[in-house]
Amino acid sequence: MEDLFNLGKLRLQPASFFSRPELNQAVRDDELSLPLSFSLTKQQLKALVANPQDVPESVSEHRLDIEFSSSADFWMYCVTQSVEPRLVVDFEAEACVLVRHRDEFRKRLIESARDATSNATMREGAAIYVDPLLPKTPKIFVPLSKPFGYSYQDEYRFCWLPEPANPRLGPLDICIGSIDDIAELIVL
Repeated sequence: MEDLFNLGKLRLQPASFFSRPELNQAVRDDELSLPLSFSLTKQQLKALVANPQDVPESVSEHRLDIEFSSSADFWMYCVTQSVEPRLVVDFEAEACVLVRHRDEFRKRLIESARDATSNATMREGAAIYVDPLLPKTPKIFVPLSKPFGYSYQDEYRFCWLPEPANPRLGPLDICIGSIDDIAELIVL
């Protein structure tokens, strides 16, 4: 955290990195896929299948399990939008950087990442927390979506999707310059 605060050094991690088994529970997640279950009526089911005549009349509802996945790896930089004691414990943090001027941090991050990710489309936004058993919509953008069990993390995500798509990426180290003018380093 000191290098981030004093020098502005940070790492854009590939989404594939976060599924590594050695990561702690708060960090470990399959960022490349999101399994969901939908409850379909008989009419909805008939509209989806190639053989609607074979759907039994006795079926009133049917559970449909779908895994939404990203066809390629992408880079991520995630931050929290809130200060919660649970985050310190779950992430085993020894320090944190409290950004006081979020817009300026965002601007510096995007500008500094531009060269390293020149052939990538950048997307950002608050994480969309999805109930895997009761999703509100079938329109899922995997890079910004997470199971709702992580909602306490209140994430804001910066994602870079390379073009052409790449099945496996490495990390990108970038430097946004010292952020001591827009943030505060808190050593725990």
